[in-house]
Amino acid sequence: MGLDAILDAIRAEGEARVREIERGTYVQCHEMRAQARLEAQKIEEASFESVVAPASKERSRIFHHARLEILILTRNMREQLVNTAIDQARDTLSKIRDDQRYAKILGLLLKEALAELGEITSKSSEIQGGMPRIEVDRRDLELMTKLIREMDLSIPVYQGPDCLGGVYVKSADGKIVINNSIESRLERALPYLRSYLAALFEGEVVPVDSNISLEREGTP
Repeated sequence: MGLDAILDAIRAEGEARVREIERGTYVQCHEMRAQARLEAQKIEEASFESVVAPASKERSRIFHHARLEILILTRNMREQLVNTAIDQARDTLSKIRDDQRYAKILGLLLKEALAELGEITSKSSEIQGGMPRIEVDRRDLELMTKLIREMDLSIPVYQGPDCLGGVYVKSADGKIVINNSIESRLERALPYLRSYLAALFEGEVVPVDSNISLEREGTP
């Protein structure tokens, strides 16, 4: 082999070696850059967790507390509105004697009380039969006496406890008392009224006619 050929072979081998070193250096640099980016990302995430995450938890805690406060405030306001509405209902019922329908209402309350007393006495052998006793507020004595005559009944009417209106009917022996006063009707209706008014204020039900009858459903 001539000298030129030997030199060319040495040159070619050197160039190949240089290219191999360059490729190795490129790959190593690429891996180092990738590792550096990974480390930087880890540092960034760690910084976020140490700084931002606690702030996010605190923000969530504040929002949760605020929602709880709003729920409590809403509940208290709703309860206040319900109580106000019930107080207004009581005030309206306190003037029921001024309503032209009161005579009809009182007559219906009397019929209900007599029917309930009759049903109870018919099922019990311990209760003496005989003439029941009707008691009303002193302001209703005259009206009740008139209603008794119109119903063609022979039941004595006595002055009873002061009340907003309505009637008390007692068995002959006094063991059974049917309280069908306006107050008792309102007290029995309170659980329904509270539920209805709460739902009404929440917009969950449609308001009914304001002229709510005191008659029970199905009463003739």
